[in-house]
Amino acid sequence: MRTLKRVELARDAIGCTSFVTANLYEFPLWDVNDPGATHDGDDVQSWMLGIREHFLRNGSGHVLLAYGVQIPPRNRRESYIEKLMQIKELILEYQCEVWMLGARPYHPSRWQRVTHRERPGVPFQSAVREIMVPIDSSLLNT
Repeated sequence: MRTLKRVELARDAIGCTSFVTANLYEFPLWDVNDPGATHDGDDVQSWMLGIREHFLRNGSGHVLLAYGVQIPPRNRRESYIEKLMQIKELILEYQCEVWMLGARPYHPSRWQRVTHRERPGVPFQSAVREIMVPIDSSLLNT
């Protein structure tokens, strides 16, 4: 619930009236490096069809990338990279405006730490508004 509240804050910061979420993984992962989490049930092809449908249904506009900055371990890395490449292609195809907190795709669960480090002493909501920045989508790294 806290994550969605933070996404709502980002929505307000970039001037949108609504948002829809799409996750890289089918199931919530508390730690992508958990050695016990060897498979998340992902079917990359089904996910790619679903994310394309998501873009078709919701059209172009703003995209907040907030999937985290840590690359998953080997057993998840290939599907992770495939999915990020697909998202980048769709962002370019639909000419979406891309946003990130502090120019990195920090997961919303980490935003408190980032804002505290980047804007010490500034209230959380104000700090998010200050460091939520648009990104040149042609420069996205995957």
